[in-house]
Amino acid sequence: MVAIIVLLVVSRIFRNIRGIRVSEGRTIFYIFFYFAFGALFIALSFFEGVSYFYLVPDVAAAVVAGIWAHHFADRRITFWKEADGSIWYKGGIVIYLIYVVALIARIGVDIVVIGPSAFQFSFAPVVLSQSALIGETVTDLLLALGIGLLIGRNVRVYQRYRMIISGKEQVRPMP
Repeated sequence: MVAIIVLLVVSRIFRNIRGIRVSEGRTIFYIFFYFAFGALFIALSFFEGVSYFYLVPDVAAAVVAGIWAHHFADRRITFWKEADGSIWYKGGIVIYLIYVVALIARIGVDIVVIGPSAFQFSFAPVVLSQSALIGETVTDLLLALGIGLLIGRNVRVYQRYRMIISGKEQVRPMP
C-alpha cells in the first residue's frame, strides 16, 4: 500500500510540474478523493483512542486552509489552451506537497506506533500511549490542513475552468 501511495504521489508531482489537463469530472473526482483518503486516516485515529474533541480543530483547520488556498491558488495557478482546445493548468505545487508531507507523517506515526497492522484498516479499538496519541493528534491536524488546502486549490481550479469554458476568462494558447 505504501508503495502504491508513493507511486501515485510521485506521478502527481511530475504531472503538476508539467501541467495537468483540466476536466470537470477529473477535478471533482480529486476533490472527493483527497477528502475521503485523508478523512479515512483521521477517522481511524478516533478508533485508536484520540478524543472526539479533536474533530473540531481538524474540521476548523480544514475549513480555514480551504478558504486560504482558494485565494492563494488564484495567484499561483496558470492556465493555457492547447492546439486541440483542451485546457491545462500547473502551479500550486506547494499546496500539494503540504498534503503529501502530512500524509507521510500520518502514515509514519501509524507505522511507528501501531506497526504493520496499521494498514489492516480495522475499526477495532487500539490502546495507545499518551505520546502516541499526541503524535496522532498532531499529524491528524496537519493532514486536515492538507486536505483543506487541496480542496480549496481544486475548487479554485474548477471555478476558473468553468469561467474559461463559459468565456468569462480568456487564456492564452501554449506556444
